[in-house]
Amino acid sequence: MSDIIDIEEGRRRGPRISVCIPAHEQVSAYTMYDLAGMLMQTGATAVADGTIEALGMHMSAGTYVHRSREQLAEAALQADSDYILWVDADMRFPRDALMRLLSHNKDVVGINYSKRGLPAEFVATKHIDWEKDEESEKCKTLSDSTGLEEVDALGFGLVLMKTHVFNRIADERPWFWYEMRDYGHVGEDVYFCKLLQDAGVDIYVDHDLSKDCTHIGSFEYLTAHAEDAMSESELVEA
Repeated sequence: MSDIIDIEEGRRRGPRISVCIPAHEQVSAYTMYDLAGMLMQTGATAVADGTIEALGMHMSAGTYVHRSREQLAEAALQADSDYILWVDADMRFPRDALMRLLSHNKDVVGINYSKRGLPAEFVATKHIDWEKDEESEKCKTLSDSTGLEEVDALGFGLVLMKTHVFNRIADERPWFWYEMRDYGHVGEDVYFCKLLQDAGVDIYVDHDLSKDCTHIGSFEYLTAHAEDAMSESELVEA
């Protein structure tokens, strides 16, 4: 399912952005509320003044998220989009999230957030040892974290990427896949990040925006939950 809204015919004034939403059977009402608010605010400001030329939205519902992401990426490329904003169906975010990510002008920039489950754990990884998971280092969005931080991989709950990165990995199909390794499961988002890393594409986490977003589960998981869990773990080790 997709829809592209062209703002103005003729010469491109600004980037075309496709918002891509993979889902299983349903999207959280809170996610759709935040998405509507973000698109309304973006349309009233950035689209009106030409900062963004066109906004599009694509959704793919299915059991296998890696297939949905592959289909959505293809749809965005066929729509001649300059950016993809990935939005998972269980995320909450502020109305200015798209513009904040866009302002960084990075190939790939997204948020760090907590996994759904306790003890909470951050999804972004600062350094990955692709052979030994125990030697990987999580990216930590703490109460005093600010600015951008380069990472090896991040979850795709809310990520903005320039579509030209797909040219760097054009021969690496499928782009989204999953693997079982000796130390556990590698998800489709981390798999994609590995392709980008091998192609020399930098990936960043926006710590400030991360703290304004939540991951919806039985309750809304905050970065603070992962920080608290990390602190408890360090105390036990001490």
